[in-house]
Amino acid sequence: MTNKEHLQSIFDTVWESHEGKVMFDEPLTIKASPHSWPIYVYGVEVGPQSSVYLMTGEEWHKLEEQDRNFSIVANSITQRLNLVS
Repeated sequence: MTNKEHLQSIFDTVWESHEGKVMFDEPLTIKASPHSWPIYVYGVEVGPQSSVYLMTGEEWHKLEEQDRNFSIVANSITQRLNLVS
């Protein structure tokens, strides 16, 4: 699956199963390596033009397919969405 297809899959899941926005009871903790700082994701929201936004702390950040850790973040989000769906 390409990054673009993975992003579209996340968008479709959030749009169809969660009406465009899902907030997690417990934050999703993502670490690219044992020595990196963790990323905490508290929710996922979709926007216009198949955009996916992540709540990290107090701000929403757009998930872009060219992000350095895109595959790790996208796979973790997909796994969490499968658990809550």
